[in-house]
Amino acid sequence: MRRVDYGPLAKIDLLDIYEYIANDNPPAARKMVKAINNTCATTIADNPFIGRSRDIPPPGLRSFPVRPYVIFYHPTVDAIEVIRVLHGARDIETILAP
Repeated sequence: MRRVDYGPLAKIDLLDIYEYIANDNPPAARKMVKAINNTCATTIADNPFIGRSRDIPPPGLRSFPVRPYVIFYHPTVDAIEVIRVLHGARDIETILAP
């Protein structure tokens, strides 16, 4: 099992997700963030190439859905680096563009 490293933007994304959902439903916010973290720590960490390969920078970027969000990550030898966690309806290519 690989380690999960969250980049600074991914940490901000998770906080934003929590705050947005918590405005209406704090228990649902906790549940969503927990589902994202659990998916990273189990599903993706155990099977780092399970996600879809993305043809957008940075090279080697992969994604995995936790509806309605998408986890963007980069597998390394001993970890997965979570780059961003974005709502699937957003303009992902523009957001991830350098």
